[in-house]
Amino acid sequence: MSHPPRNRIRKPGGDYALISVAVVVTALWVLAGLFPPVWMALSAFKSSYEGTLFPPSFLPRMPQRVSVALAYDGGAVPSDAEGLLSLVRDDAFTAQWTLFDANPRNPMGEVQVSAYVDGREVYQSSLLLFSYYYGRNRIWSATILDRTQILKHKSDIQDGDTIRLYEKGLRRWPVGAGPQMPPPVISANKTAADSRDTLAGMGMAGTVHSLTTSNAPLRLFDGFIRGWQNVRPEVGPLRWGRYFINSAAITAGGILTQWLFTAFAAYGLSRVLRRRASGILTMFFLATMMIPAIATVIPLFLQMQRWGTINTFWSIILPAIPSGFLVYLFKGFFDALPGELFEAARMDGATDFWIFLRLVIPLSTAVFSVVTLMCFLGGWNGGGGLMWSSLVLPKEEMHPFPLALYYMDKTVPGYGALGQAQNQEMAMTLVASVPTLILFLFFQDRVAKGLVWSGLKQ
Repeated sequence: MSHPPRNRIRKPGGDYALISVAVVVTALWVLAGLFPPVWMALSAFKSSYEGTLFPPSFLPRMPQRVSVALAYDGGAVPSDAEGLLSLVRDDAFTAQWTLFDANPRNPMGEVQVSAYVDGREVYQSSLLLFSYYYGRNRIWSATILDRTQILKHKSDIQDGDTIRLYEKGLRRWPVGAGPQMPPPVISANKTAADSRDTLAGMGMAGTVHSLTTSNAPLRLFDGFIRGWQNVRPEVGPLRWGRYFINSAAITAGGILTQWLFTAFAAYGLSRVLRRRASGILTMFFLATMMIPAIATVIPLFLQMQRWGTINTFWSIILPAIPSGFLVYLFKGFFDALPGELFEAARMDGATDFWIFLRLVIPLSTAVFSVVTLMCFLGGWNGGGGLMWSSLVLPKEEMHPFPLALYYMDKTVPGYGALGQAQNQEMAMTLVASVPTLILFLFFQDRVAKGLVWSGLKQ
């Protein structure tokens, strides 16, 4: 027995075309939005040299550690400890400087030199790439591959802060008390071969006993280390911990004041005032959003100056309250709450203040989460923008984190046109974005609910 064909609902061909276009547009939008943060994150792990490449590389290259063992004959070196230490340090400095200077295109992140006298180690130190660049920019841009010239500029390169960076991983032993010298090994790659040939003609007192290369994944974080320890010889280092605390204080103060003033204002407009008065005042708050921010800079600055809040966090917090948009956001959510709850509370003798604290706030966690995230983004990003922050917080110890980032490229030694501080800037920018990312992941469900319910009406 045959059955008649069922009537099937078929999608017209235009629907498939619309879906395809929507998918493609969404994918392109997502890729365009993700590219800047992904590029920032990857650039933070690049070396200083990779920031100067054109065309730029997308992925950071794995840095290498070049380990050099120099052997000395005990009868041909100074017998006193200070003389021996000076000799091996000069050879180590020569080898480290020469290998970095002769291999600018190799992904070298560290050069480690060990000195052995009569088969026993007496000295070991490392030079990191960012320390080399710092010292390099203190002299000139010409290539220096002569031992005499290198040692001539040694004092200029190693003065003050740089000597600490240069002797990273420093270890010393009395003659005859250090570890045994390993068997001679030369890595079978071009970097090792070129490095050995380069060192052969440098006139060092020691001979190259072994030269090996290995991956140094920890050197991927040099941008973070150097960025956090950023050195400015004229005015001292950037104090990122202080800037972090400043941003946290501005953000916390902004969130609390917005909660207090904006939520109370919205509750009054939604549940206390008559409809006509509420409508007029709501339009007044919305009208404040139409005024360009640049038009209020001078009046606000004069007002902050008159109140004596310049160089205090209040000059950032006070101009932001109350926010017309946040008042409208709160009001939309409060309007959507069931009116029967308010009527029942008033019949029981509850005051408006009690209703707000014990009824409205517990029911409004979603919209409070939205406001918290929005205030956090505004406060953490400097509050009012970089121009306003630089006007009202001229003292460096009061700078928020983003303002310190803005000044970073103007104070990093050797930044110039080569972009050698790009990885440091990206690293500090990535550090600044971590709190925002954590907060958004924590509040994302509540933010979605708050945005949806704020648009509902009774």
